[in-house]
Amino acid sequence: MKKLLAKISYWFGFENVTKYEHEFFIKTNVSTCQYMAALTMGMEIWMIFYQLKRLVDTQVSFTAAEFFSATKTYWILFVFAALICVYTTIFINNTEKCNKNFAVIAITAFSLVCLGFGMYVSQIDYSKNKQILCFLTMAYFVACLLVWRPYISIVFLGAVFWAFYQMMEAVVEEVRSGDRINYFIYWFFLTMLSISIYHHRMSEARKTEQLEITNANLEYISITDAATHIWNMNYFVNKSSEFLKNSSDISQYRFIFINIQNFANYNEKYGYTKGNELLKQIAQKLVSMFKEHGIVARQADNHFVALINTNELYKLKDFSDYLKSIDDEVRLNLKAGSYSTDDVNIDPNRACDRARYAATTIDKYYDKYLSEYDESMEKDHQKRRYIINHLEDAIEKGYIKPYYQPVTWAKGRELCGFEALARWIDPEYGFLSPGDFVPILEEYREIHKLDRCIVESVVRDLSELQKAGLRTVPVSLNFSRLDFELSDAIRHLDETLKKYNVDKKWVHVEITESALSEYHDILDNSINRLHDMGFSLWLDDFGSGYSALNVLKDYNFDVLKIDMAFLSNFGTNDKAKPILKSIVQMANSIGIKTLTEGVETTDEANFLESIGCGRLQGYLYGKPLPKEETVKRINDGEFIVSDELI
Repeated sequence: MKKLLAKISYWFGFENVTKYEHEFFIKTNVSTCQYMAALTMGMEIWMIFYQLKRLVDTQVSFTAAEFFSATKTYWILFVFAALICVYTTIFINNTEKCNKNFAVIAITAFSLVCLGFGMYVSQIDYSKNKQILCFLTMAYFVACLLVWRPYISIVFLGAVFWAFYQMMEAVVEEVRSGDRINYFIYWFFLTMLSISIYHHRMSEARKTEQLEITNANLEYISITDAATHIWNMNYFVNKSSEFLKNSSDISQYRFIFINIQNFANYNEKYGYTKGNELLKQIAQKLVSMFKEHGIVARQADNHFVALINTNELYKLKDFSDYLKSIDDEVRLNLKAGSYSTDDVNIDPNRACDRARYAATTIDKYYDKYLSEYDESMEKDHQKRRYIINHLEDAIEKGYIKPYYQPVTWAKGRELCGFEALARWIDPEYGFLSPGDFVPILEEYREIHKLDRCIVESVVRDLSELQKAGLRTVPVSLNFSRLDFELSDAIRHLDETLKKYNVDKKWVHVEITESALSEYHDILDNSINRLHDMGFSLWLDDFGSGYSALNVLKDYNFDVLKIDMAFLSNFGTNDKAKPILKSIVQMANSIGIKTLTEGVETTDEANFLESIGCGRLQGYLYGKPLPKEETVKRINDGEFIVSDELI
């Protein structure tokens, strides 16, 4: 029963319609009304001239009053149609500002005038035994070109056709049987047609509404950050560019980069759900602080950008205090960079990048929350941009090469391996050390491109040496956490070894202890894959982090590389020797071989040998050298290659 009632309600137009559907019908009816009014004006002008010609043909002379009397109904309809035409044109050009209810009244009034005109003309025609085409035409206009709810069409057409039938009976003795049948059929046909048109138009309205909703959602997604629901960088770049070009004095404004420090620790303690909730809260706080004179957007992760009035820089201090008050255990901290410019055409991305660089200069200063980008930073910043922009070109042209630092056995001090370290010899900047470019590539998540280049170069060097019949030793390769996150580093290593026909025993894989401590989930699977494939795994920089013992417990490493920091002040720090001895003994007791980095003196080497450390690496045995120099030193006997390499 409910389904039947719902069907009847739908068919007769009693169902609720959305605001969009209601306005859609009004807009389409107004557009139709405009065409009808223009057409009516044309028809009435033609009828006026027709009547004028008839008067001229039948009378020698006639007065203006006679002419107006003969054409008054046409003039009335013409004037009304002209007014409707003007109104509908105004409505179409200013839809949002015009009153929708008044539009409905205007359409209804025009419909009634048209029907009245049709009834008046057709009554006269019917009395003269002519067709009632004018009435039928106007009824078609009103019922089918203008769209009404079905129940309105039924009532409206029924009333109009009944009224006109009464008028026909008033002018003739009896309406002919054939006319009555045709009259009923036309009413029925027109009613059904109007209902059909309504449902077709309703379907069109719903499809159009859905399309507009979809487009609006896509537009919203394109300019809104999914996590925080504030503006994203796409919107920020476009809006800030527009704002600067329209500003009378852009020196009053600052681009701000905002880094929320320790946010990763908050996620680790409370979980990502709570972390996301806090990120939204922080985003809304920023928006509310600068909503009157600024634009705020989320850049990525826990980073935000803003364009604000210089007079509101003081609010960043309030924001810094707000962050510190959120949690007593996880101390969130603000590091912000500021950049101003007098170039109205500056790329906002570039401006934010400079503000970001300013923020990085105070990363290690707990008491500082804001740094202004100045000329002293420009040179370093240009170098950073140069490194990012020229990385792929440097790889392609061979400016980036592996340098090899010797690794020796503690006993006998014979060469047993090399560590491959990246060096960038640039035509503009000259020799770039890893300290110049590695942190930048890690920050911009481009480090995997560098490491893939080094893997390719090292394996190719090994292949060339072996094909030439020269002595080769194993080479250890450093892998970043980002190598496994941004690319399939293991697959690339395996495919490169196969490409150059080099056995995996000649390559050792180094992973830093700090990466394992911070990114356990990401690296766990990768380490297991490497072990299963038969690679020798080395734990690099042991002791540089805080979870080293847990790392040893949770993972299986073949070699432990003790961080060079333990040899700092070796001769004067009494704690260094017992700590080193304990580390080596612990490693030996759990079956892990040891290597100590940063060995620079014979005393250090002798001590490490005495406590059982297996391998040594440092400037005492050689700095990192290009392949050609290492080959020369081996051939000259300066490096004595050990028979025991693994």
